[in-house]
Amino acid sequence: GGLNENYGRELLELHTLGVDGGYTQQDVIEVSRCFTGWGMDRTTGRFQFVPLRHDQEEKTVLDQKIPAGGGQRDGEMVLDILARHPSTATFIATKLCRRLVADDPPASLVERASGIFRDTDGDLRRVVETIITSPEFFSPAAYRAKIKSPFEYAISAVRAVGGRIASVEVDPEMMRLRHTLEGAASAGFGGDRVTGARRKSLNLHIFEMGQPLYSYQAPTGWPAREIYRLGLETGDEN
Repeated sequence: GGLNENYGRELLELHTLGVDGGYTQQDVIEVSRCFTGWGMDRTTGRFQFVPLRHDQEEKTVLDQKIPAGGGQRDGEMVLDILARHPSTATFIATKLCRRLVADDPPASLVERASGIFRDTDGDLRRVVETIITSPEFFSPAAYRAKIKSPFEYAISAVRAVGGRIASVEVDPEMMRLRHTLEGAASAGFGGDRVTGARRKSLNLHIFEMGQPLYSYQAPTGWPAREIYRLGLETGDEN
């Protein structure tokens, strides 16, 4: 039915290089070609590569050649190229600094964190260690600059009391029905019936606090900026 560019664009823009990371529309097309044939087995939900649906011709991604006939390896090569691109280091470091320090993190800290990302071949543990041991992390400006989202608040509360997430339902059909109804409520369907239930799951409590799981409309996911979390303005920047 034609080439689907959606995932290629999201991979470049949202997960690796960033919107200003230096890729072109042609790179979006080439990346999408590399991932043709990738999908899942609908009966098992597991990854599946279908060679007959793959574009076997040569591609060029960010000026690097992807040889013809590579099959599944084409997509794997793209992931390697993107993971080691300098723009990816900066993009990931910026997101982590924004998450842990401030909405607009100091450029000096972003640069140090991105440098560690590049030097360690993407070791996120080292990157986070660099951020949370930095002077910027302990600066007065960063003190209480971030608040927990409803999801983070709920999960940290469970962890603090040594709790565990478990269903009390014993009937598999009832569990399936509960999951279906709560999922529909999170997407905006029949929420009034579910929220009035006598027994509520942790997921539903998070929904009632304003963060329905997996239901953010934009592909960016729930914003990490505090100004959006507080409801003072809207936007998709993550």
